[in-house]
Amino acid sequence: MSSPEPATVPGLITCVTPDVVALVTGHRELTYAELATRSETAARRLSARGAGPGTGVAVAVPHGPDLVVALLAVWRAGATVDPAADLILTADQLTGTDVPSARLAGPRADDVAVSPGLTHRKLVERARWAARRQGLSRHDRVLHTTPDGAHWELFAPLSVGATVVFPSAFPGNTVVPAIVDHGVTVLHARAADLPPLLADPDWARCHSLRLLYSEGEPLSIDLLNLARGHESGSPSVLDLFERRADETPDAIAVDYAGGTTSYRELDALANGIGQHLREAGVSAGEAVGVLVDRGPLLSAAMLGAWKAGAAYVPIDPSYPAERIGHMLADAKATVAVTTDRYTSRFTARTILANHVEGSEAAPTRVRDLAAPAYIIYTSGSTGRPKGVRVNHHGLVNHISWAAASLAARGDGGAPVFSSVAFDLVQPNLWAPLVTGQRVWFLPQDTPLDQLGPVLAEAAPFSFVKLTPSHLDVLAATLTPAQAAGIAPVFVVAGEPLSARTVRAWRALAPGTQLINEYGPTEATVGSTIWPVPAEATAEVLPIGSPLPAMTSYVLDDRMRPVPVGVAGELFVGGLGVADGYAGNAVLTAQRFVPDPFSVQSGRRLYRTGDLARWTGEGVIEFLGRQDDQAKIRGHRVEPGEVAAVLAEHPGVADAAVLAVDGDHGPYLVGYVVPATSVSQQKGWLTTYCATRLPDYLVPAQIVELDALPLNANGKLDRSKLPVPDRTTAEFEPPRTATEKALAEIWARVLDLDRVGRQDAFFALGGHSILLIRVIAETNAAGLAVSLFTFFENDALAAVAAAIDATAPPAPAAPAPASENHDLARLVSEALEEFPVPGACLGIIDGGEIVEVRGFGSTTADTLFTVGSVSKCVTALGVLRLVDEGVLDLDADVGEYLRAWSVPDAPGLPPVTPRLLLSHRTGLTRELPLGFRPGEPMPTVADLLHGRPPAVGEPIRRERVLGGGVYYSGTNYLVLQQLVEDVIGKPLAESMRELVLEPLHLKGSGYERELPQQTARPVARGHDRDGTPLACGWLDRPDAGAAGFWTTGTDLATIVSEIRRSYLGRPGALLSRSLATEMLTPPEHSSFGLGVVSERIGGDLQFGHGGSPIGYYAGIACRVRQGTGLALLADSDLGKPLFYRVMARMNWEFPYDAPRDELAVL
Repeated sequence: MSSPEPATVPGLITCVTPDVVALVTGHRELTYAELATRSETAARRLSARGAGPGTGVAVAVPHGPDLVVALLAVWRAGATVDPAADLILTADQLTGTDVPSARLAGPRADDVAVSPGLTHRKLVERARWAARRQGLSRHDRVLHTTPDGAHWELFAPLSVGATVVFPSAFPGNTVVPAIVDHGVTVLHARAADLPPLLADPDWARCHSLRLLYSEGEPLSIDLLNLARGHESGSPSVLDLFERRADETPDAIAVDYAGGTTSYRELDALANGIGQHLREAGVSAGEAVGVLVDRGPLLSAAMLGAWKAGAAYVPIDPSYPAERIGHMLADAKATVAVTTDRYTSRFTARTILANHVEGSEAAPTRVRDLAAPAYIIYTSGSTGRPKGVRVNHHGLVNHISWAAASLAARGDGGAPVFSSVAFDLVQPNLWAPLVTGQRVWFLPQDTPLDQLGPVLAEAAPFSFVKLTPSHLDVLAATLTPAQAAGIAPVFVVAGEPLSARTVRAWRALAPGTQLINEYGPTEATVGSTIWPVPAEATAEVLPIGSPLPAMTSYVLDDRMRPVPVGVAGELFVGGLGVADGYAGNAVLTAQRFVPDPFSVQSGRRLYRTGDLARWTGEGVIEFLGRQDDQAKIRGHRVEPGEVAAVLAEHPGVADAAVLAVDGDHGPYLVGYVVPATSVSQQKGWLTTYCATRLPDYLVPAQIVELDALPLNANGKLDRSKLPVPDRTTAEFEPPRTATEKALAEIWARVLDLDRVGRQDAFFALGGHSILLIRVIAETNAAGLAVSLFTFFENDALAAVAAAIDATAPPAPAAPAPASENHDLARLVSEALEEFPVPGACLGIIDGGEIVEVRGFGSTTADTLFTVGSVSKCVTALGVLRLVDEGVLDLDADVGEYLRAWSVPDAPGLPPVTPRLLLSHRTGLTRELPLGFRPGEPMPTVADLLHGRPPAVGEPIRRERVLGGGVYYSGTNYLVLQQLVEDVIGKPLAESMRELVLEPLHLKGSGYERELPQQTARPVARGHDRDGTPLACGWLDRPDAGAAGFWTTGTDLATIVSEIRRSYLGRPGALLSRSLATEMLTPPEHSSFGLGVVSERIGGDLQFGHGGSPIGYYAGIACRVRQGTGLALLADSDLGKPLFYRVMARMNWEFPYDAPRDELAVL
């Protein structure tokens, strides 16, 4: 088969996947391969009749697939389509005997394709232009109803590999059945074609249809508004969701950290919330506040508001109480739906969604598409946020497009990871739920640097919608394989999309389709789209052409269209235009103006304030703002709102705020005139703003001035506001190797010439998105750093010091020997060198506990967390199960596990309890540092699967089994799951029955709540400088590895009991044989089963150490001598304290993991 020149019409379609369906009529389909074969065969027959270069052919073939075959045949023969030609090609002549001997000249780009002068090159350009302008893709099915349309219109869908559907074979030539039966997404029609379609009673079933303009129709045509009128009886998003709940009640509607929720369950929960709202007095048209963490309760709360006939006001959990109060008062919302976690934020009446029971009965409601669906608050120039009231009419229009064009790309639904107070997420929330797919919620507190890996684990999705900043984060944190598997299409919106961001992503996943979307909140999420082509090079990419039922105009100051290429203000119209601003009729009248171009009365345009221009290719280019409004990380920002908040501070006499363009997007600078000459503490206004504004509205820098600059008219002269130097006034060069490496990375990412050791990342213009790049480059340079490090430290020198503090320390010089074994005295002396706030020492002599003493702030009964020493206790419990015949020490753990399976590794022996206990499985380490008390925490299964709210990869095999020690808390995480699966109880209960109760240890346990519920004193952790941990301690979900709480007395008892079991004493916890295996490490290793042991001087010595953040625990015992100790400290200095005591005793202590591994214990 010949390969036509790409710039010809036959060449236009040769790159399409051969087995994709190209043409459909009735129930007959023709693939692209069959189209090429049929047209080439017809071309040879035509060539045998004399067709070729320089000849014309009159095509007399009816509108339909045969017309496409005929046109391609003429062009493959090298001829020209000419209605006046003598050589005529009819449909009957397209079939028959092939003429293999006929030679095909084939067309060239500059040959005339259609007489009198339309060349192949021009026809191809126009077809591609039409496809781009209309946002066509290979996923579309285009119904072509215009038999007299231009040739390039017919080939526009084929140029992108889409499917063209013809209605000609249907009874009565009806169009609506073709739309419904063939899943048509795009209708190609003229204005005259629409009236009979609108009269069809089944037209309401075509609610997700897009309309493709025909040649000669003006860009401002209002056909879409006519075709998609959504009369009052048409379905809303809620109606479409309820249909899905009826059709697929058991399908997964919501996927979240805590599990999944079905459509039936979600609908019932929404019914219950709707009933509670009705009982609270909420009626149709009113507003309801919604403040709920991401998950099924959030979806149910919003659906419940709709079921009560109300609009929801989404509130981000980060919003200060003052801002929430203003929003609800402005929206006249007297009731809010929330959870126990956020009740303190409200003065209004609240309904607690987590206490609502589901109901099969929905409240009765009046279906009114003109009613408000939601009120979203954006930044306001007056100092108060303004609420945009969006109706159901506009929302269902946009969601219908998203369902047909985005959700239809797959069956994986969409993720929600941005704030629901940001209207960008509306398609992510609702398009899956109207198509029977899932909404996947990112856990509320997931660190930004984990967004990429967590998304990759939850993928694939049908589509992802996100800001360019979030796309940058994904590009910095994903591998090519992860990136390619997330979704087939990304919609990028919220801020200008740059070619740099596109290049970075396509370097990872070139197969992902990127769509640039533009749209103000006042136009219901999106107004225009532009599928980004492979060759996109403009620094800021075009925003495209209007979405279905939307219109766009570029007008001058007298609201007249400006010529192509000339800048003007962008106005948007159509079904998506919002009702206006809640409670602000004056501002509504200013921004929402009558639409002089609409054929329907009452239509309005929203004046965006954005500068734009039409290009010759029929797309819109965004040129910037007319005013000082800015977009910061996707959020609309009015500097005036921030200035008004600054001016409210009693210490500020005057204030102004400027959005300054940085190399990585705009950032805010505040200018204040202090009301007094008294100096204030550094950051006083930043802290003040943080309590009243969302984080994206808090100025990156604040400059104090004697007075604000004014112009001759006495108004603020913004041009004279000084743009501050982002570096510190006095440059202090980096000193240490770590500081120098960090300075180089910061300067590169922030585009600065230099960075000093006292410069702060965020003061330099950095933000959370750029921070992800810094972390990735820092870790790549071999310096371990996390988000926590940056948020806990300010200046570069402090970050470097934090990194160095976690690096492996230099080997300590041997301590002088001492024969004095008075442990209490040794500890007292060591405390002078390592002054921890509190410590507890348990002393074992002759195999018995002879003394337990507290030092500093602690007593013998003080409760400590012991970190990795927990493994000793967990090992005792597992070995008890072996003793009782419940477990086999050398059996494949796959025989016992139910909630997780060990990853397959062909050729490797099975993972057994013995290998887990001795750290010889080769399983990777993906465990968290810990969680603050009360903070949501992943389950053991979440950690093993690597699924939210856990962060990191799923547990996998990384090294050869049994080939050596690979010290990892993951081994004990698996043991924890194993015990829970075998016993059917939480680890804490099982260990209490197996270990603690037999030893009468009533004050210890694995329960997370133990330190908060115990009557005993609880040690709070401290860093090496003696500063207490703000949260007191960190809880561990991997309790079997690092979550045990105990006292000095109990821990010494456990040490003594291990010795008793090894010696085979009557009533010992373990059998002597198992205790012997516990203290006998394999060859070339010191790790036994849960403890470290070595032969030293003819005696067997065992022990373990643990370094939870803010604490240290160490145990040691010599079996023959019967001497030992258990030392607990409430400080990171506890480790050197313990080492010093051991050295004074002339004992070796090889019981800690290497320092670089302690962070995960």
